[in-house]
Amino acid sequence: MKASAGHVLVELLLAVSIFTVIASSILGGFISARDGRVSQKHTLKAAGYLTEALEALRSIRERDWQEVSVNGIYHPVLDGTAWRLADGEETVGVDYTRRIELTDVFRDASGKISETGTVLDPALKRANITVSWGLTSNQSVSAMQLLSRFPSDATFEHTTTGDFEDGYLDGTAIQDDEGGEVILGAGGYGNWCKPTQVPFVEVSLGSNGNAAAIWAAEGRVFAGTGENSSGLSFVDIEVSNDNPPTAEVIGTLDGYKTNDVFGQSNYAYLATDSNDKEVVIVNTDTHTEVGYFNAPGSSDGNGVFVYGDVGYVTTGGKLYSFDLSSKTGPRPILDSNGVLVSIFGVAKKLDVVGNYAYVAIDGYALLELSIVNVSNPYNMSWVGGANVNASGGKEVYVNASGTRAYLATNKDSGKSEFFIINTSTKSGFRGSVGSYDAGGMNPMGVAIGTGNKALLVGSGGVEYQVIDISTESNPKSCGSLNTDYDINGVTAVLEQDGDAYAYIVAKDAGNELKIIEGGPGGQYASEGTFESEVFDVGAGNTVMFNRFEISKETPEGTQLRMQVAPFSDGASSCSSTTPTYIGPDGTSASFFEGGGAVPFTGLPVADANPAKCFQYKLYLDTSDKDATPVFKSIKVNYSL
Repeated sequence: MKASAGHVLVELLLAVSIFTVIASSILGGFISARDGRVSQKHTLKAAGYLTEALEALRSIRERDWQEVSVNGIYHPVLDGTAWRLADGEETVGVDYTRRIELTDVFRDASGKISETGTVLDPALKRANITVSWGLTSNQSVSAMQLLSRFPSDATFEHTTTGDFEDGYLDGTAIQDDEGGEVILGAGGYGNWCKPTQVPFVEVSLGSNGNAAAIWAAEGRVFAGTGENSSGLSFVDIEVSNDNPPTAEVIGTLDGYKTNDVFGQSNYAYLATDSNDKEVVIVNTDTHTEVGYFNAPGSSDGNGVFVYGDVGYVTTGGKLYSFDLSSKTGPRPILDSNGVLVSIFGVAKKLDVVGNYAYVAIDGYALLELSIVNVSNPYNMSWVGGANVNASGGKEVYVNASGTRAYLATNKDSGKSEFFIINTSTKSGFRGSVGSYDAGGMNPMGVAIGTGNKALLVGSGGVEYQVIDISTESNPKSCGSLNTDYDINGVTAVLEQDGDAYAYIVAKDAGNELKIIEGGPGGQYASEGTFESEVFDVGAGNTVMFNRFEISKETPEGTQLRMQVAPFSDGASSCSSTTPTYIGPDGTSASFFEGGGAVPFTGLPVADANPAKCFQYKLYLDTSDKDATPVFKSIKVNYSL
């Protein structure tokens, strides 16, 4: 059948259309393949320029943060062998445009980096690097890099006496026990840890007796003689408030062998060997015997203590209480049965704080320390104690809050003889939080001086030892005197004007009482502050103060807090700008308890961090006159 002309024309047009589509596809493929190869070539070359910019930026940042600290658009320039940033974008390789844009970094309320955050992070910059080119359309490769101050960190540190001595002291002092520390001003011009070989004062107690007992307060010392009956029972010594002090015997009493002595108001109380007068009461105005207490049984009076109108005496294995509403004549017993503090041991010296009596137990006893509830002196009760070694307890000292007992025991070869016992809880068996080996000395007495120092005395070995108890878990020797005589007792006195002394009684005929200067220097205070000298990074410069670490000791009953002050924007000198001290939340109402991050946002002073200057302020306080917090060192990290 013959085709019509119109049909042929349609077929021809269809064929041409199909060819056109196929040809276009083939030609497009040729063109696309060519453009793909060209695009790949540009991309690879642009990536090289991008990598070069990233490396240049890293090199610039590592050299100096200040060169990348200002927002703007830049490009890298090789200046000799070092890269630097020049303003604006640049054309590289004819066809490429390269730019580095520096912008701020923000964080959200949780501290995370966020595009929508509102908290500026002054220690970071965002760098957006772009290399672009254009043919038929613009194309580019890009990268983002965060730049931090931290890679060029530096530190400054205060840890020596020289570092601290240019600071500002208010109720605080600088000591040199471990190279330099800040403490509360705690009396004396000397140093507990560096006792003088020759005592300030030596006093004869009037005979060749063996001085065995001592009690002291500011301006007054009571001493007594036991063991050797040729000694005076009681010697009253007046001590001047000079430096050095002078001492004068103003009265004596004889007739007893005295094992312990205690003073209150115008009376002295002697624990004696007398079977019918275990406690003798002496009027210290007239130096006459005015009263006594006869404890049940025939055992000696070993320890005596007075608290208000109640007297306490240890005898045998018991503690007795007696009435002191009057001081004259025979004093009546309050708890008729007393309280048994040890079955096999002998109750020795005691200390009473609040509602509790703490009794050192000597001899073959399970416990070296017993704790007695004396809130009702008519019905006392044993509540707890401590077993610390295989030797007997000699003397105990308890801090003002009743949370720590410091116990001296007899020599225990190869073991400790001084113990710090946690008495925050009184009942049950109390544990030792730290101990100290006296190294061959047989302890006879213990006292606590100012500035976290314990005084341990005795016979044999080194007779006078000073123990640093700042770190309770690790008491350690910080000073000593190796004498030619045994020391039978010790007490420490802090005077109102800040002088501190140790009073000791010794087996040194003609010089039985000795006064040794304590310390450390400065006026004692229950609270005080220390402001450091200014750390200045230099004219026109600022740094980012990042964080700090500290070393401190805070014994029971003490507290040490601090604040920091980054200040000055670099245009002003440190001396012309007043620092504003802040805590961890950036306000002056908060305090650091330890190290931490230096705040950089929400500060009370604009542009306070980064800053040119830095100071810190310490706040020290204590509720225990015998303890102080100790600030040892600070290390501050900052970024240039």
